[in-house]
Amino acid sequence: MQATAAGVARDEAEAAQLAAEAAQTGAELAESNAQTAKDYVVSVESRIGLPVWDQFKYRVDRQRVDFIGIGDSNLVFNGTGWDHGLQFALSQSFPMYATGLISVNEGGGNGSGLGFGYGRRGAGAGYMPFVGAPVELSKYLNGALSPANYGYLADGSSKTDPGLGMSLSSTCPIDISANLRYDLWYGTFASGAGSIDLSARLAVSPFTTLTTSGAISTNTGVLGNIAKDSLTLAAAARTQNVEFLTSNNSRSLVGPFFGTYQRLTNTDRLTGFSWNTMSFRGGQTLRDHANAFLAATDDELIHYLQAVRDGQSAQLGKMFIFTVNSGLNERNELAGSTSVGPNPTTGGTPAAMVDNFEAIRIRIETLWQAQGWNVTEIYWLMFVSHPVSEPDDAELVAFRAAFDQHIIAKVPRGQIVDITDFTDADEMLASGWYNSGGADRVHLAQSGYEQIGLRIISDAQ
Repeated sequence: MQATAAGVARDEAEAAQLAAEAAQTGAELAESNAQTAKDYVVSVESRIGLPVWDQFKYRVDRQRVDFIGIGDSNLVFNGTGWDHGLQFALSQSFPMYATGLISVNEGGGNGSGLGFGYGRRGAGAGYMPFVGAPVELSKYLNGALSPANYGYLADGSSKTDPGLGMSLSSTCPIDISANLRYDLWYGTFASGAGSIDLSARLAVSPFTTLTTSGAISTNTGVLGNIAKDSLTLAAAARTQNVEFLTSNNSRSLVGPFFGTYQRLTNTDRLTGFSWNTMSFRGGQTLRDHANAFLAATDDELIHYLQAVRDGQSAQLGKMFIFTVNSGLNERNELAGSTSVGPNPTTGGTPAAMVDNFEAIRIRIETLWQAQGWNVTEIYWLMFVSHPVSEPDDAELVAFRAAFDQHIIAKVPRGQIVDITDFTDADEMLASGWYNSGGADRVHLAQSGYEQIGLRIISDAQ
């Protein structure tokens, strides 16, 4: 295929950017003993146009890289899913530099099981409302990014028990004994005596407090901004789980309060990965994700993306891998539905699934560029659902073939991950990788997500 002038210019610009990143990265690594690059080396020139995994394995030893997950129930199934399995697999070969973003009221207060050795810490549904916030603030998190929910306390309300935050397991690959930073994103108010007091404590009785931030007012005189405050926990030998909270035993969480996301970072790790689940919709399709993204306020999507971006260094370069998993539910999409991307077509078909993927990609990349962010920081991995029979379901086979063609032809910095390259239904059944011993082949057991994840990541190396 003949290269276009625009394509050549794009490749030359990307080559120049990568060269600059490589030079800067080399300087940074020379000054720091925090990480040592592995033996995998390729030239800048040979990296242009190579699959996403080649970019990832070059960069992950030289900078921080974030995965951003979008998918159906297999993304977060019974507290596991690919959210668990891919973090498990990645952590066997690469350092975890941070947890993913966790909303303060995930799953309406009940949680959804996001995380690998970390997760939302909360007292359950009813502890804190996730409705009723002023529209100047609710626009930042208002239902488009399931299972994320905000937490809201009206002026005059308070929570005396420290029940909202994150839990960190002593076995989490982030390294519980390292220098850690807890970040909380919250809304500002024009009035009221609202305050937070970030704290870290041991998660077992007597819940020894390790450190606190002191009172932080949510009243800045301006209603409708998003602020971020942080708590640092110095490195020390720790063998017990730790909780990071928005208040403590000495100081209540006082409204007005509006909280969106939270995250933990190992500040010693200048390189490595983090996994973020952006949109998880059980029983739904890429059309549903696309509709949610199209209906979402720009503020809601930008806030999430900006919070993820905060973890990466401009000096070391930025890389974000959007990882999309779907297919099984598309088989049941109503024939009367229509895809919502640039080429609308009859729902439930390979062309419709591709078009809905494009709606998601265009929405994100358009917003990305509108913020002045470089679109070449974005990469796409498409996971069509796992096999369910031998030979496999004909519709899934057709979906994979459609994405094979589309990703190669139309998606710069994109790659399809074909799970049938790593296993088949017979092996999955014999290995106990399906849910309920194979009675449910739409979902996997935890071991299935982990073992297939290991094969995918091992192949990436």
